[in-house]
Formats: sequence, structure tokens, C-alpha cells
Amino acid sequence: MALLKKTHQTIRKVGEDIGKRFHLNTAISSIMELYNLIRKEKDALRENEAGRSVLARSMEIIIVLLAPFTPHFSEELWERTGHRDLLARFPWPSFDPDLAKEETVTVVVQINGKLRDKFEAEVGIGEPK
Repeated sequence: MALLKKTHQTIRKVGEDIGKRFHLNTAISSIMELYNLIRKEKDALRENEAGRSVLARSMEIIIVLLAPFTPHFSEELWERTGHRDLLARFPWPSFDPDLAKEETVTVVVQINGKLRDKFEAEVGIGEPK
């Protein structure tokens, strides 16, 4: 499922952005990208039990990831989703490295500082022989 993969990628990215690089704006951007994917796929995911489970887990993860930025609002959302314990006591979510792995990357071609082209390539493709 694309949403499951994106959720694990977002957990990894937000954790790195906050904990290692202090890039708070890109952390918020990653959370917004996950939310946009949820909005796009929510109707299809609601059709079966596995999809509903992934949808619920992804929404729960969004609340947890937002907590460092909006602690009071996140606590309110956490309570409204049926949790009785405090969000502040909930551990930071972990991600599955296999699910968080990127399959393609965007390669940017610049000549003399000017953007000439962009293309997608598989991760680890290597140089031609």
C-alpha cells in the first residue's frame, strides 16, 4: 500500500529533520504530504478492513508527529480519537527501514548553474560500465 510506505517514510523524515538537522519547516512539509495522500486515498481505503486499519494508523501517526509543534492541539486530537493516556507519554513512532526505502530518486541536471532537466532513476542504479 502506498499509504503505509509513505507513513514509514514520513516517520523517518520527520525524526531526522527534528532530531538531527533541526529543519522544522521540512518536517511540517513532510507531514502535510502524508496528509494530502490520506485525503486522496481515504475513500478507497475505507472499503476493506486492512485499508481502514492503515488509514487509522496513519492518522494516529500524524497526530504524534505534530505533537512537538502543536502540543496542546495534538493532545486534544489524541483524546478525541479515543486514547485515554497522554500523548506526551506515547513513544515516538518507529519506522520499518524496508518500507521507508525510496525506490526512485529525482536526478537534477544543471549546466553552468542552470536547470536543464530532471528525471527519475532507480536507487542504486550505479554508473554505466
